[in-house]
Amino acid sequence: MNCQTVQNKILTLPDPRHVPAALRAHVEGCGACRVWAELAGRLENLIQRLPTPAAPSNKKAALIAKLRHEPASIELAAERPHAFREFLRHNASLVGGLAAAVLVAVGAWAMLGKNTKQDVEFATPKDPFLEKMVQRDVALAKANGPAQKLQVLGGLADDLSAEARGLARLANQDELKDVARWYDRVVTDGLVRQAEAMNVNAMTPAERKAQLTELARKLGATADEVKKAAGEVPPDAKPILERIVDTARFGQKKLQDMAG
Repeated sequence: MNCQTVQNKILTLPDPRHVPAALRAHVEGCGACRVWAELAGRLENLIQRLPTPAAPSNKKAALIAKLRHEPASIELAAERPHAFREFLRHNASLVGGLAAAVLVAVGAWAMLGKNTKQDVEFATPKDPFLEKMVQRDVALAKANGPAQKLQVLGGLADDLSAEARGLARLANQDELKDVARWYDRVVTDGLVRQAEAMNVNAMTPAERKAQLTELARKLGATADEVKKAAGEVPPDAKPILERIVDTARFGQKKLQDMAG
């Protein structure tokens, strides 16, 4: 299975936080798909936290009145796929899979079975971070060759480090730990492995050296920025940022060594 197939299958799982054995081997060995699975799991958490509007005040009375005037009966409802999953199944190939999930997670109540007779307004704030992740994923899927993939992965690492610095100032530890873990996987399993596996004929030696040197420079700059931020955040967030610094330095050295 290729990455696109695996990522689409993850989105159609009943619960993407639990990846089955048939997909797990690929996910554990592929940095991009591991990050994808993490994001899909986070979206599932977001969806579960969406509030459910209360039913109209007269709904209960109407139901009781109906039961009083009709004979008792039991009807087995036909099993229907969850609206969220059904939406993803029909739209994943059109909007890049995760983009569909984000649209649902940050979009309208209608996707989750809104009663059209209710005058209930429901809106969930958009998550700029998730929107960036979608944009990076689409760019990664469209990347033509190792050079473009490395460029996208470098941008993804920048987004994650920026998100980590923002979360650290808010002392949001759970999400900060998630972002730190994703950053580690993007740098270690994405950037470094992609660079190591790059075919020597994919670009000229000069082009390869220039790109790896630039990516290493950016990782070094990230390490400096995050290290500075670590001195300005709550104490509990500091070790998490230091982990990101270590990851950035690790990636920087690896890419510098490969650049020669």
